Amino acid sequence: VTWGDSNRVGPSVSRAGGKGINVARVLTQAGFGAHAIAAVGHDDIHAFENDLRSVPHTLISDPNGRARRSIAVVEDPGATRVTLFNEVGHVVSDTVWSELVDVTTERSASATCLVIAGSLPPQFDLERISDLIASADRRDRLRVRRARSGRRSRRRPAHAPAAPWWP
Repeated sequence: VTWGDSNRVGPSVSRAGGKGINVARVLTQAGFGAHAIAAVGHDDIHAFENDLRSVPHTLISDPNGRARRSIAVVEDPGATRVTLFNEVGHVVSDTVWSELVDVTTERSASATCLVIAGSLPPQFDLERISDLIASADRRDRLRVRRARSGRRSRRRPAHAPAAPWWP
C-alpha cells in the first residue's frame, strides 16, 4: 500500500462472513450439522441469503441498513501477510436482539453445542450474552463456546459457564 496515493488491486470478492457465519460454513463443509444465526443489515440480507445457500441459516433483518464491512488486503498472491480494515458496527436494537434470542432458543432445542462468535457492537451489554445462554440452554446440556476478538470481549458474563466452555 502506498499511503496517500492510488493503489491498483486485483479483482475483489465479497462474501457473507463474520466469525459465526465462518464457523457454520467450515462445520458444514466438514460434514457436521450447523446452523448459522445472525442479524444482518437490511440492505445486505439478499446477498447473505444468496451466499449462504449451502449453509443452514436464519438471518434476522436489522433495519439499520447494511452489514458491517471488513476489507482484507492481501499483499501478493500466496503472501502470508493480510491487513484488515474493519468498520465499527452499529448498535443492536432491543427488537433485533430479542428476535435473535428467540431464534437461538428455538434452534438450540436440538443442539449439543452453542458457539457465540464475533465482535461486539457498540454499547453492547455483556449480560445479554448471559441471558442468551440461559434462554438457549434451558436443560443445562449445551456446551457453550465463545470465539473472542479483542480485549473488550474477554470478560465472562456472570451466568456463562466456567472453563473450559468459556475460553
